Amino acid sequence: MGALDDRRGGTVTTSAGFYTGIQSIDETSDALSDILTDVINGLEYLPSVNPSAYGMLVHSLFGAAVRLRGLPGVGDIERTFSPDDTEPYYGMPGSVRTDLTLRNIQGDIIAIYDVKTGGASLLPSRADQLRLKTNASPNTPVFELNVTRGISRKSIYLQREHLP
Repeated sequence: MGALDDRRGGTVTTSAGFYTGIQSIDETSDALSDILTDVINGLEYLPSVNPSAYGMLVHSLFGAAVRLRGLPGVGDIERTFSPDDTEPYYGMPGSVRTDLTLRNIQGDIIAIYDVKTGGASLLPSRADQLRLKTNASPNTPVFELNVTRGISRKSIYLQREHLP
């Protein structure tokens, strides 16, 4: 495990394998980690809210903060991907919604990020589903950005023939 220094003196923990060796992905991951830390630190002083409301608030503020930063290649913030490339809508059957993606200069998805709060975690099967339904390559890294556990990379790769 590694740690990224937070400007406030705390740390954001990262899991083994967090860094890919690909500069654009690693720099984006560091920036997103900083943004999430800032969002969480800003929420410290709110009165208690239920876990569902807290998760929605974190996602909303994180998405807004990411948009404001204008990170190169970062997009698809809270975007719904449809299973058949029709005009997607939130909650569409068979669709997936990304928290955000990172695309290369050609427009290909090169990383997918999923924010989790509390005890929620990103299962390898969900990472595979995100890769499949966004048409990302089977070896695209999918990162879990977790408020309490830090940031981890899901290393299970898509096996299209085993998915329903």
